[in-house]
Amino acid sequence: MRKKKNLYWLSGILLVLILGAWYMFSHFFGIVNTLRDARLEWAGFGQGTLKTDSTNMSYFRGGEGKKTVLLIHGFGMGGATTWFDPMVELSKDLNFIVPDLLWFGESTGNITPNLPNQARTVWALCDSLKIKPDAIVGISYGGFVAFEMLHQRPEGSKQLLIVNSPGPVFMPEDIAQLCERAHVQSPDELFIPKDVAGLEHLFQFVFSEDPPIPGFAYEQIFEHETKKNADIKRTLMQDLVGNANVYRVAGFPKTKNSIIWSRNDQVFPMECGQRLSDSLHAEMVVLEQSGHVPNPRDRASYLAGLRKFLVD
Repeated sequence: MRKKKNLYWLSGILLVLILGAWYMFSHFFGIVNTLRDARLEWAGFGQGTLKTDSTNMSYFRGGEGKKTVLLIHGFGMGGATTWFDPMVELSKDLNFIVPDLLWFGESTGNITPNLPNQARTVWALCDSLKIKPDAIVGISYGGFVAFEMLHQRPEGSKQLLIVNSPGPVFMPEDIAQLCERAHVQSPDELFIPKDVAGLEHLFQFVFSEDPPIPGFAYEQIFEHETKKNADIKRTLMQDLVGNANVYRVAGFPKTKNSIIWSRNDQVFPMECGQRLSDSLHAEMVVLEQSGHVPNPRDRASYLAGLRKFLVD
């Protein structure tokens, strides 16, 4: 009888473990986001939403420093996921505003999807919070948004830090070469994939090594993030590429400028970073191991570069 009881207990424990593993696998994306938000809350960040007649912009705000830094993400997972490490590691020294751009993360909008409207909406958030950012940091697409923001308000910030984003120096030939390297017909085909295989190709392309993502998670990321507002995101990318000559005319901001660039970036190669550095007369920190997305092996040097330009 005791053996049967032990067998029942072992069977029950095994069943619980199996169900727990199944739940973790099937809800991986949600669990990761929940843990991320809990860690940010523990670090002192609060989440809010700016609601207008035509937009809902989600954002995180937190930090203890006197210097206010606006962090702008790229064509990825939204603000908190993109900037998680800097938010946690530098929150004792800086005060951060971290929005989800329109149609990314938890933000939505009923306005024309283009670069100027992205910039105007971020400025509207700053105005609502009654802050003038001391520094604006933009990565990838977020760098283009940052340049446009300073075109709209040249005196809007004292400092600009760009991470892997060529802005005004990105030329038509660079777009053609990007498509050739990625084996796609257009940038929107790469950055807004239409299936899970395309998403895996994107992750392989933007990382310099195997992406730090378990294989089973791709389908969940595709369902919960990539497919969300996909048509609008394609329009955003087509606007960025199709109106590149217009946005390029905006030129270079008269701010204190600095750059962080990845040595192995396949989206915007190192030559683009050097070209931008020369044009902005900006000091540059190079991430030696990373592709377009700064990877864990460069975590220390990435955070050190951010600290160097924003704190020290």
